[in-house]
Amino acid sequence: MRGSRPGERRGGRQKGTPNKKTAYVRAVMAAHAAQDNVSPLDLILAVMREPHVALGQRVKMALKALPHVHAKAKAGQPDEVSDNQAKPDNGSSAAHVNANARTATKKINQELMPLDFLQSVIRDAKTPAALQIKVAQAIIPYIRPKRSVRPKRPGIVADRHGFAVDRELARKLRNKVARLSPLKRRRNPADQKLIMRLNLELVQMTATLQCPCPSRYSMEHAKGDRRQLERLWRKRRSRKKLNAIEDATLAHINARYMAFVSGPEMQGRAWLAELKEKERRFRVAFGPPLTYREQALLFCLSTLYPPKKAHRDPEFLAEQSAFSTVEGDYDDGYRLEYQRAKAPPLADAGAPPATELAPSKEVDAAEQSMSFVRLQARAETDDAGESDAAEELRLRSHGNSPQTG
Repeated sequence: MRGSRPGERRGGRQKGTPNKKTAYVRAVMAAHAAQDNVSPLDLILAVMREPHVALGQRVKMALKALPHVHAKAKAGQPDEVSDNQAKPDNGSSAAHVNANARTATKKINQELMPLDFLQSVIRDAKTPAALQIKVAQAIIPYIRPKRSVRPKRPGIVADRHGFAVDRELARKLRNKVARLSPLKRRRNPADQKLIMRLNLELVQMTATLQCPCPSRYSMEHAKGDRRQLERLWRKRRSRKKLNAIEDATLAHINARYMAFVSGPEMQGRAWLAELKEKERRFRVAFGPPLTYREQALLFCLSTLYPPKKAHRDPEFLAEQSAFSTVEGDYDDGYRLEYQRAKAPPLADAGAPPATELAPSKEVDAAEQSMSFVRLQARAETDDAGESDAAEELRLRSHGNSPQTG
């Protein structure tokens, strides 16, 4: 191998190769030439797109601009693939490919994005292995979504009353109620603003809930939920802790009860009670009368929400009815007033009745009185000289009957 000729330089930077300072100046000038108002991101991208800047510095600039330009991949989105790379056709020659690559290089550099540049760096075989690993670790979240290890959240399923609510919303609503209860008990004037804010948040959260199905949830179910809520709240305020099932039950029942209380049925019942009270005051205490609209509304609400009838056992009514044929067993020996009295047993049809055989003393006395009255009337009408009638009347008045010969 021959030595270098006079004036010939073989090692070091080749002639015409710009140094680092010149490369940065060119990149900044290119950024200013593209637009007047240059932002810091534009300067970083201009340095990354300058081919004369060292590869390590370009990678550093690309990593700085990466989170400001690209978003991380999420589950369900396609992988982000660069569309700005020049791909040769299978039937084209190598010379044609090189010419097309040189022509498109300047255009690609002007629109080169950080993710595309970093992908081209890790695909280049001449790039150092340490730099490739560093770039791959930085861009993997922007290409592949992170697989979650958390179990999938169960879907919202309606309960037996047709009520469905998100678990997180039910927990937040329960926590608001738990925070508001001690504030109301303290009655501190300094807490009024906080109480008003919590009440407003509760109203807004309750307005998003769906009321239970009216055909599956009634006032009896609401009373049962209230009793269960009182028991769970009392246990939570004590030293005993609720387990996971009881805690979830408390949140769900609290949301269901609040949705029912703030629903249209309870509002209608409250309106009905107010109209009934106004009507009572008009009838008793000479209050203002109901308007025609209020009367129509009272009729509709009374039809929609009728008063509850007292529960009566049909077996008891059938047994204690006046037309009942069932014999009741009474331990105290007393019968009900409307219990049907039993008829006396019938006598034998062949034997004559006892009244025909021997008349009672009351019947004999009545017949004697009637005959005495008839005889007295006849004596008054006949002549006074008739001795037979007078004698007979005298004898009967003394209790003796005339003797016949």
